[in-house]
Amino acid sequence: MLRQLRSLVVRSGLVGALLLICSAQPAHAGTLVTISTNMGDIKVDLFNEVTVQTVDNFVNLIAAGRYTNTIFHRVDDDFMIQGGGFDLNFNAIPNNGPIALDYQIKNRRGTIAMARQTQPNTATSQFFINTVDNSAGLGPGGWSADGYTVFGWVVDGMEVVDAIEAVPIYQFASPFGELPLRNYISGAEIQNSNKVIIQSISIAEQHPSYQNPIFAPDTNNDGNLNSQDALLIINSLLTVGSAHDANATYITDTYKYFDANGDGRVNSQDLLLVFNAILSQNAAASLVASPMASPMASPMASPMVVPEPATWSLLLTALASLGFVGWRRRNRRAG
Repeated sequence: MLRQLRSLVVRSGLVGALLLICSAQPAHAGTLVTISTNMGDIKVDLFNEVTVQTVDNFVNLIAAGRYTNTIFHRVDDDFMIQGGGFDLNFNAIPNNGPIALDYQIKNRRGTIAMARQTQPNTATSQFFINTVDNSAGLGPGGWSADGYTVFGWVVDGMEVVDAIEAVPIYQFASPFGELPLRNYISGAEIQNSNKVIIQSISIAEQHPSYQNPIFAPDTNNDGNLNSQDALLIINSLLTVGSAHDANATYITDTYKYFDANGDGRVNSQDLLLVFNAILSQNAAASLVASPMASPMASPMASPMVVPEPATWSLLLTALASLGFVGWRRRNRRAG
């Protein structure tokens, strides 16, 4: 057993040595916007480099003030909340014309997507936030053959989204068949106080710190690929094990996954993807450019640079953890 443990630690040390000499790679830039409602704020990170035209259209509408004093006009329980189409008087807001469908990312809980008509290239200003995993129904081959364009994700304020989803709905003439109204008495005149209002949408900042929430090697979402991302996966393996669904690894309200390769499980393959991403100059770019793919980048593709001294202690911890994971797995098999 001692020989096996020594062998595992040595192999782990080789992986760790590669980590020690690699540099952290920056994540891609995004735009952080705040949807201010009369029920609280929702912060959304836009995928600027993934769905360029859709994000540009959304940002242009924000800049023109089109979303100010509009409403969430549709709530479908265990599905989504929808807004961005009508003002406080239930009039359609001006838009900049239809944009092309750009389906690339699944409609998972917490993602924001463009609403559209039956035809694929008909999205204008209306958007919805998924409150559950709608990846099957809203993807290609689902309820609509072409899918719906996801262009961002909620990084703070899902409790507000959930609260809006819980508002009672009332049936009125189309398109207000699922209109959420607060403290409303059926048959009474609808007041602004009854409506779920988008008071404004504003650009909070341009930032490099967020990325595609579905499959990405930056597991701690700090904008860098380094040993800390590997440590999170190692900790998950040690505390939960590999035989569990990736949904069990949500972190608070930001919906970050340790399932870096998108196979629905957290295991050693995710750890390898993180290692390879760190070592590859182009790994982050390839994952963001094709967020549903999980390429294994070529090792040693980038110049090797000694990391900051603070990283050493983390890497030593990673080595010890890797060795222990392998040792425990072998003991279980032997038993």
